[in-house]
Amino acid sequence: MLLAVTRLLCVLVRLFGVRLDFQRVPTGEAKSCVLGAIERAKKRIPLAVALRVLGLSASRYHAWLRLEQSCGPDELMPRV
Repeated sequence: MLLAVTRLLCVLVRLFGVRLDFQRVPTGEAKSCVLGAIERAKKRIPLAVALRVLGLSASRYHAWLRLEQSCGPDELMPRV
């Protein structure tokens, strides 16, 4: 469990240097990276714990997941 949490935190630090509740994720590629880290972590810890560690709401996670599954990572970028 500790290894899964550590991997999630390493992804955040590498991508942003902060938690997701303090900064928006600007690119589809970054969102895909976060989703991939969550998927790997889910093998060891419950989804709710992974999301709590990241500071990512369940609704935002599921929205990103739906977008990635229907559109692909390039379209995960916010519409302006």
